Amino acid sequence: MVYQICRTILWTLCKLCFRCEIKYKENLPKKGPFIIASNHASFADPSVLSGITKEQIHFVARESLFTNWFTKWWAAAVGIITIKMGRFDLSAIKGTLEHLAKGEIVALFPEGSRSNDGIIKEPKGGVGFVAAKASVPVVPVFIKGTDKALPIEANFIRFAKVKVMVGKPVEPKMFLDKNGNCDYQALSQEVMDRIAKFSRDEN
Repeated sequence: MVYQICRTILWTLCKLCFRCEIKYKENLPKKGPFIIASNHASFADPSVLSGITKEQIHFVARESLFTNWFTKWWAAAVGIITIKMGRFDLSAIKGTLEHLAKGEIVALFPEGSRSNDGIIKEPKGGVGFVAAKASVPVVPVFIKGTDKALPIEANFIRFAKVKVMVGKPVEPKMFLDKNGNCDYQALSQEVMDRIAKFSRDEN
């Protein structure tokens, strides 16, 4: 309930302030479980991503963003999976896999943190690892314009056009060797390459 209320408010604001446009939405699976993997340039990205489906998305976000009782309550209420940055967080991975096992949707940012200059960075291996362990597809998504709508150094939003491009799902089975082992990094790189292709096509 809290998630849907927040989603309605934030997505409405995104449409009004950023004139958000979603392209290739037909590439999104009809239902979960699946992972949404997106580039990350702004704190506005989760709000923008929430617009691609009415289903609840469980975002993975660093624990340090939620430091007081209200933000901690809110994070739990909207289903955010908090992760401790800088080390292998088993509890966060377990939580992510549990949501996927229940047929839900999880959103990850393969770069690990926001890009300071809007340029797409190399991915971590986590997306590939989680996708392979859960045997779920990864949907690559490119967000254009949030680095201008809400830059890292900004305290307030700016009226800038934002586009969201949804790519075709990447299946973990594409990266299995003859012994059935998955190349997690190669999977993550393929997802990031598809996001980067959207980036080049839009420039």
